[in-house]
Amino acid sequence: MIALPLQIELLESLLATALEGDPNSATSYPFIPGSLIRGALAVHYWRQHRSSDLAADDTARRLFFDGTTRFLNGYLLDSSCARSLQVPLSLRREKGSEPPTVIYDCSVGRGDELE
Repeated sequence: MIALPLQIELLESLLATALEGDPNSATSYPFIPGSLIRGALAVHYWRQHRSSDLAADDTARRLFFDGTTRFLNGYLLDSSCARSLQVPLSLRREKGSEPPTVIYDCSVGRGDELE
């Protein structure tokens, strides 16, 4: 697999909404969805090449439509500039507890503690 890592710096806030919940309120993802990155790059490609039909362009089809190229979600970088991931929903802590605190992994039972 050939990977092209990108570091994206947002100049303004980004509202990447999920298609769930109340239609009158927006819930944003805590990351940049790969589909949003793909769409932004497809628009940029279209503006550069002025193709009337991107689906008919072999290069555009390979890059954006046929699944050959994958666009991963954009997560925050940690202090060492490594890609971080979301915390699994199975990790829980007691409400109102102050650090250092016990973290439980509910996927294997409440009694199993992680440090």
